[in-house]
Amino acid sequence: MSQKEQTSNKKINYWGWEFWLHLPLIILANCSFFLFNWRLIGLGIFFLIVQYAIFGGCVLTNTQVGHKSNQSFYTIYLERFGVKLDRERFNIYIKFIHPFVVLFLAIFLQEIFKTSPVFNF
Repeated sequence: MSQKEQTSNKKINYWGWEFWLHLPLIILANCSFFLFNWRLIGLGIFFLIVQYAIFGGCVLTNTQVGHKSNQSFYTIYLERFGVKLDRERFNIYIKFIHPFVVLFLAIFLQEIFKTSPVFNF
């Protein structure tokens, strides 16, 4: 596959600035349960849901692959590396279930096990 491919009449630049901005944000979000207070994570999830409601998805993904696409950062790269996914089900998980899994993990660790996050604001 070439670095740029045509999807929904938009060329995807797989390793463009969107990727390099997205990657640390996703790593940070997935590690947030031990980095940040669970209340801050909840606030982040609220803004994530507002972003989905206003823009119809992730702004960075929409910029990279187009607004009409049913792709996410995860599906773009997992499929590119040969993982077969049911996009619709996977995207429902990534958008609406996974953020709350991270939140509940943070609540569990911080409230039940009394661990302190690295950055406690």
